[in-house]
Amino acid sequence: MLCIRAEQMRVFQAVMRDRFVEKMMSLLAELWPTQTAQMEGGYRRFIESAINRAFSYGIDTEASVARFINLCLVWGLDFEMRPEHAWALRILRDSNLRSALKVDELASRTKQELAQRRA
Repeated sequence: MLCIRAEQMRVFQAVMRDRFVEKMMSLLAELWPTQTAQMEGGYRRFIESAINRAFSYGIDTEASVARFINLCLVWGLDFEMRPEHAWALRILRDSNLRSALKVDELASRTKQELAQRRA
């Protein structure tokens, strides 16, 4: 029987997280070239901070975290803490919503907010 020690698991998780960060950096640089270029050396820290924020709200699937990072690029890293985005904090703190549903709700509301700004 194979036994994975706790330290081995931590190393494995760190490697997987680093790969995810690299993947997101590449993908988002293609989708948001101006915004990501403006971050210069802070781009990696931005991605890592967004991942930590997502986890803190129970957003824990790769797809949902990726969408949350995208929303952070739209609104800013701590968008849910601003008074004008109180709606986001309510969604994120709703313990009845699963990870994917939280991000779906955030994305839907983002579309509404952006449409109202264009009108």
